Amino acid sequence: MKSRGGILIGMGMSFAILTGLQIGPFMKQSMSFAADITKGPSPEAPVEAPSSLDRPTTTDKDTCFTEALAQRLWADSEAIEARQLLLDERENTLRQIELDVQTKLTAIEATKQQMEAIVDRLEQESTDDIDRLVTMYSTMKPTKAADIFDRMDPTFSAGLLRQMEPNRAGMIMAEMGAEKSYRTSLLIANRNAAWRAKG
Repeated sequence: MKSRGGILIGMGMSFAILTGLQIGPFMKQSMSFAADITKGPSPEAPVEAPSSLDRPTTTDKDTCFTEALAQRLWADSEAIEARQLLLDERENTLRQIELDVQTKLTAIEATKQQMEAIVDRLEQESTDDIDRLVTMYSTMKPTKAADIFDRMDPTFSAGLLRQMEPNRAGMIMAEMGAEKSYRTSLLIANRNAAWRAKG
């Protein structure tokens, strides 16, 4: 009887030990689950995604417009503005230069016209002076005029005689010295010789 009771006692203890081993992990997991419920969801636990009504709608444009892109666009805008200011400044400078050049050209043109007017006046006065001399020598006696023409440079005397009436010029040349009259005649004859040769 003692041996059978001991066997039963041993079997009971073994069953208790086995049961304890099997229940222990289960109790440990149960206690851990209860603690998690008490503390609330862990940070690593997945959070339920908001519904489509609560989630703000975004477009591709909103997604691509980053702060870096905004800074770059701002920098480009400032660079374009600076370049435009530089171009405007250069345009104003060129416009001022153009105005200065135009003013100088106008002054030069005015000076040119004044000089041309002076030259025309001097030429007219010179022509008038020659005309007066021609008239004076034409009214003089041929002998008296011939004495003066003999002392003149042949080129100048030839110019005066050429503008006189041929009869009056011939009378003066007849009273001039032979050498001077000959040289004067050559100058008058050769005055348009080049044109006559072309014809």
